[in-house]
Amino acid sequence: MATTSNPLVHSLFLRCLCAIYLFAFVSFYAQIPGLYGRNGILPAHRRLIEDNRSPSERFSEHPTLLWFLPSSFGLDTECGLDFLALTGALLALGGVLFERVRCTPVFFLLWLE
Repeated sequence: MATTSNPLVHSLFLRCLCAIYLFAFVSFYAQIPGLYGRNGILPAHRRLIEDNRSPSERFSEHPTLLWFLPSSFGLDTECGLDFLALTGALLALGGVLFERVRCTPVFFLLWLE
C-alpha cells in the first residue's frame, strides 16, 4: 500500500498543532495568578523549595524548567511561569504565522515547556 505525501495537508496539520499550543499557553498564562501565583490555590513557590542541590539534581526529582530560571535570569517563580507561558505562546504564534518556524526544534521546545 503506497502512501502519498501531501504538503498542503502536512502544513495545515502543523499549523493547527501550533494553534492548539498557542491557545494552551495563552490560557495557562491567564490562569497563573489564580492557580500558581503568590495568593493562588496552589502557590508554585511552595512546591519549588530550593536547597543545596544543583538545578539538575532537583530537575530529576521534580522535572520543571522553573529550576533553571532563577539561577539564569534572576526571576521568582511566578515571573518564571509567566516567562515560560509567554515564550511558548510566542513560539506557537510564530509557528502559526510562518512555515519556517514549524520545525522539529521548535516543536521540541513547545513540548518541553
